[in-house]
Amino acid sequence: MVCFGVQTVSVKVKNGTIFGSFCSCPFTSVVAYLGIPFAQPPVGSLRWNAPVSYNSMYPNGSINATTFSPGCNQFGSFTNQAPTYSEDCLYLNVWAPAKATDKSLLPVKVWIYGGGGYVGSTSDPLYNGCGIATNAVVVSMNYRLGPLGWLTLGPPASFTGNYGILDVLMALQWVQENIASFGGNNVWTISLNIN
Repeated sequence: MVCFGVQTVSVKVKNGTIFGSFCSCPFTSVVAYLGIPFAQPPVGSLRWNAPVSYNSMYPNGSINATTFSPGCNQFGSFTNQAPTYSEDCLYLNVWAPAKATDKSLLPVKVWIYGGGGYVGSTSDPLYNGCGIATNAVVVSMNYRLGPLGWLTLGPPASFTGNYGILDVLMALQWVQENIASFGGNNVWTISLNIN
């Protein structure tokens, strides 16, 4: 996939305006919106806690969503790629047909990358949604991995750990609330996971 940042397209969501870019994809013209925050950075007091929704307005009312966000911290890599990693990693990507409008009601394909809860990132070329966004809107999201995503702290009866799953649920909530702006139908979603 090659995205051309020269010509941007925008959509409005509750947090402000998101600027994406046209991509050269097989079979169709697609707009990619990359690195959209769906939760507050899980750092400091939010580390080892359930994600907190990103409810603030974007800085200056908009974000430039034309590059992938860092992947979540992990040990090793799923491929030979060397993406950047960060604890501030709760971002998602949306690929939509260029012709989609907020009235299109296209099916939504949600891609949850594999990696056994230890490796993976939406910036990996293996998980690029461009090729499957022909007549649908495609979403992929990062989620916390390894100890930051699954470590259990506290007594056995307390509800801790599984932060990676909670991240995915938070991303799905964002999709439910915002996907219509990209041309997606928030009632019908197809989940994709190849592990």
